[in-house]
Amino acid sequence: MPMDSLNRYQVKTLKRLANSSVKFYCCPAGLPIPERDDVESRVTGDFNDILVLVLLGLLDDVSTSPQHAGKVEELMALEGRDVVITKLSRLGQAMFERVKWEKWVN
Repeated sequence: MPMDSLNRYQVKTLKRLANSSVKFYCCPAGLPIPERDDVESRVTGDFNDILVLVLLGLLDDVSTSPQHAGKVEELMALEGRDVVITKLSRLGQAMFERVKWEKWVN
């Protein structure tokens, strides 16, 4: 059974969330754009990467919380695509938090 590993986008997102005051991340899914297949596949890939982080427990899905549900519905109606709002979990914070006296912790 192969072991899951993080790609550059996932590590970059987790480091940014762990070392900033904003712990939430809003990620939309891609739209099918016939003339720009590369953009659609990249955006959909990023969305899937964020969902993998949720499955691994490094991010928590807060899209259905009362605080964020209205914004998710608004974005889905406006843009016509799936949106997920995530929050950095304690495990994600501990893995990628940088403190003054240490190098990156991971």
